[in-house]
Amino acid sequence: RITPERALEPEWTFKPDSKAKILSCPLADHANDGPPYAIVNRFHPIQAILVNSLILTTKDGKAAIVVEDVNDILLAVDPVGDGARKVLWAQAFDEKGFFRQGDATRMTLSNGRLVNDGRVRVPSTFRATGATFSNITGKGTRALAFIDEFNRLRIALGNEDTFRSSSPVGSGLVKLGVERQVERGGRTYIYSPEPMPLSVDLDGDGVEEIIVPQNQFPGRLAVVYKGPGGYRFQGVNSGFEGTVVALGAVTGDGTPSLVAAVARNTNFLNTQGETTIIMTTAE
Repeated sequence: RITPERALEPEWTFKPDSKAKILSCPLADHANDGPPYAIVNRFHPIQAILVNSLILTTKDGKAAIVVEDVNDILLAVDPVGDGARKVLWAQAFDEKGFFRQGDATRMTLSNGRLVNDGRVRVPSTFRATGATFSNITGKGTRALAFIDEFNRLRIALGNEDTFRSSSPVGSGLVKLGVERQVERGGRTYIYSPEPMPLSVDLDGDGVEEIIVPQNQFPGRLAVVYKGPGGYRFQGVNSGFEGTVVALGAVTGDGTPSLVAAVARNTNFLNTQGETTIIMTTAE
């Protein structure tokens, strides 16, 4: 929460074991009558661990584990456009590319465990980090926007692509090494979880635009919108000095306010840093 002095104070903290590194931590409104869930995706390169995700909730003002030791990458999505990420997807890990191509499964929580609720149609290039739904293709239609393995933003209806950016987007601070025995002594392949694109109606016409960090240039954002001639991609210099690791929006009457989490390294080796929360105003 934010104090009157504009400082961030944790409502609760949770310290998991140190056997895996956190690669993403999205929130999910999976429970209609309770607090949001925190989805903690984690990874360690050794074969005995690999992907090791867990889901947290709030109980009596403290963090409580809902389910743990999940061997899939988890993502909360809003496929119907009601503003709440109530649907939970899982994507299996694959050492040949980290994200298993064309794989997404709808999951539900039942008696403290995740239950498979059927396959989801997604493109073969889909990755379960850096993905959101949007009605950018038109009112009443929800398209899936995500960042692919080549750092290009894609927009897809079902498993068919309708747009792919020519400029790179995404990129972040976390790097994940997957060790594969493809040659003598093995080889480590590096992958990056991507920041989540933001789908928000910027001009009040009922059709959402997509904003995504373009961290190939410090503080740069990309805005994708659909006009009479099709999709348009526009780079914007936000003025944020650092790596944009997360985006959000506060909507209501008038122009929405954007919220950005910006990380800056503070030492030469890039092992220490700070994160600043920045909020824009309509003025």
